[in-house]
Amino acid sequence: MSTIVGNLGRMLVHPRRTSRTLLARESVSPSLTFVVSFAVVFAILSFISYLTKSYPGPPEVVAAYGEYDFGYLPFLKIPADEYRLWQALFMVPLFLVIWVLMAGFAGLISILSGGKGTFKQYLTVFGFSFFSPLLIAFVTNSVFTIPALAQFDQRAAEGGYGGFIQTIMFYFHPIYWTVLPILGGLYNGIAAREIEHFSIPKCVLIAFLTAIWPILLLATLLR
Repeated sequence: MSTIVGNLGRMLVHPRRTSRTLLARESVSPSLTFVVSFAVVFAILSFISYLTKSYPGPPEVVAAYGEYDFGYLPFLKIPADEYRLWQALFMVPLFLVIWVLMAGFAGLISILSGGKGTFKQYLTVFGFSFFSPLLIAFVTNSVFTIPALAQFDQRAAEGGYGGFIQTIMFYFHPIYWTVLPILGGLYNGIAAREIEHFSIPKCVLIAFLTAIWPILLLATLLR
């Protein structure tokens, strides 16, 4: 586990060097362990949230956010007070599907571009390159479940600190849930360059194609 934590930290700070290290080990296991562990923790916290009825929150919060924030109430036709239970159930399959399909997309681009990267190589690096920034978004979101911060968030949503703070907090959560997965996509491009030694435009293409649909999928499903 210490190796996984080390890879996580190093990927955030030194994505190129860490990608080379992971590729040299020729093992998918660290990425698989990290992705599954991340998903399991997320699932457990979602289930706890369901049990404690912390989502969707008091009626005044739903009234403040629910009509305007796409990312607040469920997009799927599932009652909001049951959504975190379903989220707990689909979290592990969702993360695994994203990880595998991202590697598949990159591998397909590699084949079409005359590259020599393998599906296994992309699995090896993408578990850390994409999900490490995503973990930061998850931790940030979890911090706001701490009672004092949750109370602040709720009061801000109700306009208790004025319109300026209400506006900031209204956009704060959607912004980091968007920016950090985009960073994950950029890290995918950096990792692909270490695998293939592609030109920067091709790596940007990989970054875009491996990040845009997971971002949309996560924005649609995670609450």
